[in-house]
Amino acid sequence: MAIHQRGALLVMGFAITCFVSVALAIPGTATYYTTYVPSACYGFEDHGVMIAAAGDALWQNGAACGRMYSVTCTGPTNQGVPQPCRGGSVTVKIVDRCPSPGCQANIDLSEQAFSQIADTAAGKINIDYTQLKAQGSRLKGKERVGEPSEPVALSHETPSSRSVVNEPNNAPRDVEAAKEPLGAVAPEILVPLESVLVPSSMVVVLS
Repeated sequence: MAIHQRGALLVMGFAITCFVSVALAIPGTATYYTTYVPSACYGFEDHGVMIAAAGDALWQNGAACGRMYSVTCTGPTNQGVPQPCRGGSVTVKIVDRCPSPGCQANIDLSEQAFSQIADTAAGKINIDYTQLKAQGSRLKGKERVGEPSEPVALSHETPSSRSVVNEPNNAPRDVEAAKEPLGAVAPEILVPLESVLVPSSMVVVLS
């Protein structure tokens, strides 16, 4: 009897887990990009290729940095590639920002991540995405470094900037600022004691 009850509980737990996973999946769209550093979250730190840039809805003033998402292709967004999906899902880490109006997707995947779930010739796909775990942002209430990514399908790149087709060029990335990782502590400045001027009225003579 106890064995049957335990089996029933396991089945029920599995069903609840599946239901919660499905319930948390959010429909959206994805594009891809190819230049990964510097990134808005981590500057010139290399975080591999299974990464992504968050659209405005996910960015949340930088809180998205470090979050992990499972992304599944669900279908085409255009007739150019009517069946882009390859099946399966890919897990990516948010390391950058994909801002509007240039960004036309919820998540801008790396080319490698996009190619695992869809044909890159599609450029843009419909997806379901699920946040797997929440991690602390490195933003800490400060402004991000540099210009974020834009979809490859909608932009062309030059060595100094990224710009949307038929739109004015974006400002170049602040490369020097990006070299300093976010959260770095400013160096301590030591001032020689002799250079500190003290008003005579504040001097106390000890006898």
